[in-house]
Amino acid sequence: MEVELEPEHEVVLEEAASTSNLPRLMLSVSCQYAQAECETSVLNFRPTMMFQTRSHTFELKNPGEVALRFRWRLDEEAVSDATPPAEIPFWVTPMAGSVPPGSTQEITISFSPQE
Repeated sequence: MEVELEPEHEVVLEEAASTSNLPRLMLSVSCQYAQAECETSVLNFRPTMMFQTRSHTFELKNPGEVALRFRWRLDEEAVSDATPPAEIPFWVTPMAGSVPPGSTQEITISFSPQE
């Protein structure tokens, strides 16, 4: 099956365009990007006994004009390759989501050592 290529575009000079019968298309573009604000930059959990859980909740704020999508992941260097995912002592709730423009989302990070 052969696909027919699109024809090349034709550059029309401004003065030629104003005298031709070609319709004019005027465009206006606005591009927004996601923004995030969070007052918490470091978490220091107090010493925690095995099988106990300590949690810290903070707000993730979206001051922008488009939705802020997020997904948390652990730094690979912080977790040993030998540690099965079920035994990682940290977890984040919610793990992924979207914050609407001008809104906030509560994020909870929990620590529960198993060894």
